[in-house]
Amino acid sequence: MNFVTSEALISAMMSLIVISLINFVNQFFSYIVDLVVKFHQRNNAANLASQPIKFFVDNQTMLKRVATLIWFFGSGLMLYGIWLGG
Repeated sequence: MNFVTSEALISAMMSLIVISLINFVNQFFSYIVDLVVKFHQRNNAANLASQPIKFFVDNQTMLKRVATLIWFFGSGLMLYGIWLGG
């Protein structure tokens, strides 16, 4: 008895790939935000009070959360397309 069709197996593999890539992109974005903030705190301390650097440094956790939400909803759209799009 063959319960797993080739379409279901391909959809499952594509889902794992999407989830892995979304996780990688999210972690990479978080790393880049931390890197930019550390650079400005170390090498550009005189201009930390000027915009847009001040906004970026003060709101780095919000930027990471917003990006995570974007990746989450984007991956939901991709998974919807994989499983139900045909």
